Amino acid sequence: MNPPTLNDKMLSERFWQEGYPVLEDFFAADLMDRLNELIMDHFGESPAFLHNDEFLEKSKADVIPWFAQQEGVKEFDPVGDDPERFTSDV
Repeated sequence: MNPPTLNDKMLSERFWQEGYPVLEDFFAADLMDRLNELIMDHFGESPAFLHNDEFLEKSKADVIPWFAQQEGVKEFDPVGDDPERFTSDV
């Protein structure tokens, strides 16, 4: 599956308005559903127990790292298996 055609002007405008770009259909929906399921199985509905004030203050983000591939979870491999997807002109 080829990556969708991206409109860099639209993405740039959206980034400056919302703070992040949305890349519709960048990955196959079934892959994203499976990865989301794995993430939810790992963290559960409310992973707040992993956040403490020190972490939130230092990270300035509400992100919880999980290095699934280091734990032998191979389902995330396809995300990085297509370097052209991330290096082509956008």
